[in-house]
Amino acid sequence: MSYTNVDLIRNHIEYVQPVSDSVYDQIVLCDTDSYINFFSGSIIENSAVVKAMSDLLPTKKTIVITENFFTIHASPIVRGTIVCASDSSLGTLYKENIDYLIDYAKGTCTLIAGGALSIGMSLTFFYIPFKVYTENSDYRIDFNSGEIQRVTSGDIQLGETLYIDYQPMYNNYTDEILQNAVTEANAIIEKQVDPNKQFGADLVLQTAATYRALEILCRSSAMRELISQPKKDNANAWIKLAELYLSRSVDLIITFKSPSRQMQLPTHS
Repeated sequence: MSYTNVDLIRNHIEYVQPVSDSVYDQIVLCDTDSYINFFSGSIIENSAVVKAMSDLLPTKKTIVITENFFTIHASPIVRGTIVCASDSSLGTLYKENIDYLIDYAKGTCTLIAGGALSIGMSLTFFYIPFKVYTENSDYRIDFNSGEIQRVTSGDIQLGETLYIDYQPMYNNYTDEILQNAVTEANAIIEKQVDPNKQFGADLVLQTAATYRALEILCRSSAMRELISQPKKDNANAWIKLAELYLSRSVDLIITFKSPSRQMQLPTHS
């Protein structure tokens, strides 16, 4: 029995997208010349940065601070490798997130108000930079499927570990995904409330089934988040949305009353 449908689900899709951060340092082992999946879905075109660690020895750079925001390195820096000191002998060490902030993806530093750093100071930074690869020369990316393939004539070596930054495109629900959610939701409502298939046109059941389909989609998105990246904040946001839609569906089912049937007058034989 059909209570909800793909068109009804599409009307809600744009309103069930949690705000999602970019993904940083997604680890991919490049152990084949075929395409490798790094995200279970589409990513925003040209948002990917593909990197590798080329050296475990830190780079040293001395900078005289002339403003509160400045560049340490022109390409991404390996997360957690920054050391900031007053000189190359590490005379005084300064603390990340207390004295300064680092954007590892951009290689920049921002002074924190109230911290120990100020304009005019000379600082020595130790850090490990990423080597950044070039699309089409070193690798190819299928932005629709979230897959990467090394170019055999490029600089990426077979067996190398890659670190990928990218922006997921979470609103890319295919017709197949939506139809599967609709089919599952309709089956659940039918089993729970309408085993005799009497109330297919009822608005309450239609809404309950629509909420149930949205719950299914949200849980699917949460699973995709957990598989694709170690950060769990976005997955938790999807799960909370799923629980909200499930609660709404359950409330409607509990209060559902079948449409009253018109009483027929007795007939004389």
